[in-house]
Parts: sequence; structure tokens; C-alpha cells
Amino acid sequence: TSQALGMDDVQKLLTTNGAVASWSDADGQNYAEYVNAGDTASGHQFGVKGKTFKGYSVSLSTPITKDTTINCQYVNTPKPGKAKVKFTAQKKKVKLKLKKAANVKGFEIKYAGNKKMKKAKTRRTTKTSYTIKGLKAKKKTYITVRAYNLDSVGQRVYSKKVLKKTVKVK
Repeated sequence: TSQALGMDDVQKLLTTNGAVASWSDADGQNYAEYVNAGDTASGHQFGVKGKTFKGYSVSLSTPITKDTTINCQYVNTPKPGKAKVKFTAQKKKVKLKLKKAANVKGFEIKYAGNKKMKKAKTRRTTKTSYTIKGLKAKKKTYITVRAYNLDSVGQRVYSKKVLKKTVKVK
């Protein structure tokens, strides 16, 4: 079982034969997972906001025989590239063909009937095509699309570039 532990708790766990997989963030928050002697570490990855898991400081396949600290290594989550989109206006709908760039896990699509995006609807997709339905015929629809990547916590890290487009619905 994994949990956030203070350094005192980590030191207590190390007094018995076993291992503690640990990581400390820049704010001094410590994360730890205890592994019983004779077991192998589970390969636990701690969720760290804005970071992506890179690897461990030791091999996890070796059974634990003594007090061991397994350090988790993280890197900053790479920002995704700018979304590339083709728009096709159809009767009361707009079809989007999305092209994935580097480090893209999905797309966030916002659309509204006004330029200032008041009362805009937001949809997220991991697919490469998306259809916005239920639009008013003969009206302009304002659409923004941005790509996102996921960090180790599962939070979205958005691209800096946002694609903005105005489409007249048929």
C-alpha cells in the first residue's frame, strides 16, 4: 500500500528488513512505499504534479534482503505540440479531423456562437476525429482547439499554442 509519509515514518520503516521506494518533491513532501523482505518492489510510481516518471535508481527484479531505499526518478512533463486540425462545415454540424503532434494524449475543443466564447461548451477527446453536432444553420461557430499531455498524477498539461478558427455552419 502506498501513502504519503513524513521522514520520521520512513526512518521507522527502514529499521526492519525491507525496502522503501521513496521520492521527495521540491516542497519537501515525501512519498514512500514499503516492501517486505524477500519480496520484489512493485514498481510503484508516485503521482507527482507536472512530472513524468522516468525510472528507478536500482533494479526492481532483485528480491529485497536488507534495508534499501529505491529512488524514483522524474522529469518535467513535456508540453505537447500545437494541434493540427482540418474543419469541414456540414448541415448543423462541424467535423474536425485532428492530427496528433509530439507528446499529445488528447485534445480539448471549445466552441461557442460568439467571438468572446461566452457560454462556450468544452469537449475532450483522444480520437483523431470529432463532430460538433446541434449547431444552428447559417451561423458562425467559433472554435478553439488545444492539445494536452498527462503528467504522472493524470492531470492535463496543455500546449501553449491554441488553434482558433471561425466556421460558418451550412
